[in-house]
Amino acid sequence: MPRLVLTEAQKQAIRQAQSPEAACHLVCDVADDAFFSGNPDDITGWIRDVLCVETFFGAMCDGGVDTWFDWDHGRLAHLVPDALRAVGLPEFASCADKALAVHFPPPYPATIQDWSEAIEHIRDAQLEEDFDDSVYDAIEQEFFALYHADKTCFRTKLHRYVLEHLED
Repeated sequence: MPRLVLTEAQKQAIRQAQSPEAACHLVCDVADDAFFSGNPDDITGWIRDVLCVETFFGAMCDGGVDTWFDWDHGRLAHLVPDALRAVGLPEFASCADKALAVHFPPPYPATIQDWSEAIEHIRDAQLEEDFDDSVYDAIEQEFFALYHADKTCFRTKLHRYVLEHLED
């Protein structure tokens, strides 16, 4: 399987980015190109971790667990807890684990392709008339309590992770 790697020019742009957010988004831009136009399973290692963490935080802040599973990047949901732990955000991994457990117990499939059936099942369950999405309320409260305690924590740790792995 081919593996997504950054070019030297991309690495230099990340090093010279004006902010941690900009640096992390540069990684995500490269990963998104592969995610949407190639084989998402080609995104591996630290680059996939960055994409997982960024899209998890983006979705949670935009609409909570429903949104996280609903967005295209929900296809990465099963990989998010491990990515959060790898980046140094185990407290947020707990939130992701709990959200996944509502619908699908571990162990999770190893590939994005193998997760496809599970994420479709989750999305279908959310559309059921009798689905009570208040089951996500406690998870979202936990997430936002952690997030609002230090809004820069996740980005600082993610940026540090990017810089530590840039040459991998």
